[in-house]
Amino acid sequence: MSVIVTGLNYQVAEVSVLEQLSFRDEDLPKALAGILQCEHVGEAVILSTCNRVEIYVNASRFHPAAAEIRDFLSEFHHLEPAVFAEQMYTYYDDAAITHLFNVTAGLDSMVLGETEIIGQVRRAFKAAQEEGVIERTLSSVFRRALEVGKRVRTETGISENAASVSSAAVALAGREFGGLSGRDVVVLGAGEAGQAGARALKGAGAATLTVVNRSIDKAIELAGVVGAAAAELSDLDEVVARSDILVCSTRSDDLVLSFERVSKMAEERGHRPLMIIDIAVPRDVDPSAADIEGVTLLDIDGLRSFADEGRKKRATEARRGREIIAGEVTRFLEDEMAARYSGLIAALRKAAEETRADEIARYSGRLADLEHDDLDLVDSLTRSLVNKLLHTPTVRMRELAATADGALLAESLAKLFDLTDEWDAGSDSDA
Repeated sequence: MSVIVTGLNYQVAEVSVLEQLSFRDEDLPKALAGILQCEHVGEAVILSTCNRVEIYVNASRFHPAAAEIRDFLSEFHHLEPAVFAEQMYTYYDDAAITHLFNVTAGLDSMVLGETEIIGQVRRAFKAAQEEGVIERTLSSVFRRALEVGKRVRTETGISENAASVSSAAVALAGREFGGLSGRDVVVLGAGEAGQAGARALKGAGAATLTVVNRSIDKAIELAGVVGAAAAELSDLDEVVARSDILVCSTRSDDLVLSFERVSKMAEERGHRPLMIIDIAVPRDVDPSAADIEGVTLLDIDGLRSFADEGRKKRATEARRGREIIAGEVTRFLEDEMAARYSGLIAALRKAAEETRADEIARYSGRLADLEHDDLDLVDSLTRSLVNKLLHTPTVRMRELAATADGALLAESLAKLFDLTDEWDAGSDSDA
C-alpha cells in the first residue's frame, strides 16, 4: 500500500476552479464514503480549505488510485475533468508525507506560516475518523503531521507576525486606506474565517465593526467576543451603505452578492469608495462587481501578490522549517518500517514457537517415561535452541530496517517462512 495525495491549491489553480471542487463540512460523510468505493483505495482524508482541495489515501496501486480520485472529483462535483485534471498534482509515499508535513506547518500556505491550517488539518483528520474511513497508515501520518506542524512553529520564527488569509486581507485593506482607524467595516459570515477577520479588524482599530450572518445567533455570539454589532443577513445592504469595507467569508454554495446587488449598493452610496474583500471559496461576490464604479473587489487570487511580500520576509525561517521536516520525514519512515519489521519478527518467532510446541506434542508419547525435571529440561533446551537460531537474523533485520535493501530482505523472509500475510498486514492494520 502507498500513501498518495492528489489535489489542487492556490499555486496551480485559480479560485474559479477551487470553488467548484471544494467540499463543505456537510459534504464530507458522503464524499469520504464515495472515495472508499474506489477499487484501489483503502483509507481517505479530505482537506478542503479556501486555498486547497486535497485528497489523501492509502492506495494499493498508485496510478489507478490517482485516476479513480480524479474521476471521483469529476462525478461528485458534476465537473468535466478537462476543467481541472491538468492542474492537479499527485505525490506518493515519502513525497506525499513531506507535502502534508509542509502543509500542516504552514510552509505551503499562501500566507507563509499562517496558523489556521493546522486546525483545518486536525478537523479533516477527525472527520475521517468519525466516518470510519481511516486506519493505521493514514492515522500515523496525520498524527505525526500535527506534531511536526507544532515543532516547526516552536523552533522557527515562521509564524512570527504571520497572518492568516483573513488577517492578510485586513492588512491589505489597511494599506489601501492608509490604516483602518476611523473606518466602518462589515464582516459577512461568522465561521472560522469570519472570526479571524473580525478579530484582526478590531485589532487594527476599525471605528465600527458589524458582523452579519444568516444565523443571527452566531452573529451575536461573535460580535460579543470581539466587541462588535450584529445584524441579520436581510440588513446587509443597509449596513454596507454606511461602511467602507466589506469582508465576505460565508460557506454558501451560491453567490451572496450578485452584480446587480452590488451595483445597487454602490448607487445608494453615491459611488463612495467601497472595498470588498471576498475570501470565501466558493466566492460570495460576483467577480464582475469589480467593474462597478467606486467598488474595489479583491478575492483569493488578488491576495497572492500581497501574501508574496510576507513570504519573502520569512524565507529564511521557511528554509529552517523545511530542514526540520526533511529530518522528520526520515524519522517517520524509519519508525514506520521498524514497527512493520517488529510485526514480522513477532510473527516469525510465533511460528517458530508453534512449530516447537507441535514437535514436543508429537513426541509426547516417547517422552512419557521422563521425569518431570527431565521434561522441563527438554522444554528449556528446545526453547533455547529456537531463540539462538533466530537471534542473529532478527537482530540483522532490525539493523537493516531503514536501509534500501531492508524491505526486499523482509519480503524474502516472509515468503521463505510463509509469513506474507503478516508482512502485508503490517502496513494496513488498525491503529
